[in-house]
Amino acid sequence: MIVSNRGIVLFVGAMLVGGVAACSAEHSTVSDAMPTGAASSPAPTSAALSPAEALKRLDFLAGAWSFTCDDETTGKDVFAWRPDGKVLENRSTTNLTPGDNPVVQSNVTLFEYDSSLSQYHVHPEVTTGPGLHGQFNGNALVVSGLVRDTYRPNPDGTITLTVDEPRGSTFSPLMVCTMTRDRTL
Repeated sequence: MIVSNRGIVLFVGAMLVGGVAACSAEHSTVSDAMPTGAASSPAPTSAALSPAEALKRLDFLAGAWSFTCDDETTGKDVFAWRPDGKVLENRSTTNLTPGDNPVVQSNVTLFEYDSSLSQYHVHPEVTTGPGLHGQFNGNALVVSGLVRDTYRPNPDGTITLTVDEPRGSTFSPLMVCTMTRDRTL
C-alpha cells in the first residue's frame, strides 16, 4: 500500500496529512524537481537561513487543523511546538475509509531542522533511522520520502497538501487535501 509521509494510506505502495503510519527505512532526500504549482524563481531555500529562521518558517503549520482529501480521506492534525522550540510535533488522526466501518489511524511526527545538512528532518516519533527530509521551495514545505508531500499555504488561511508519487524522473499526483484551521495554538 502507499501511505503518504503523513500516514494516509493511499493505494499501492508508501506515507503523510499529519503523522506517519508505516515508515520504511528507505527514505530519500528532497527532489530538486519543483513541486506542483511552484514559481519559477523560488524564495530563498532553507540553506540560506539560520537554524532559528529555518524553524520559524514552519510556523504556518502551528495550530489545529481539519483536512479533507479528494479521495474522501478526512482527519485532524495538531501541530504544536515542543517547549524547547526546536521541534514541531504533529499529532494526526486520519479516517482512511469513510463510511460505516472507518479505519482510523493516529500518528505522531516530529519536524526538526538539521543545520549541518541545511534541511528539515521529518520523522515519526517512535522510529530510528534517517526519516524523511524537507526543504522550502518558495513558501511551500516539500517533504520527501517514499512519496513527496507539498504543504502550500493559501491566502485564505487554508493549506493545500499535495501528495505525489515518483514516476521515473518526475512526480504524478496521488491526492490533494485541503487543511482548514480549527484553531491557532
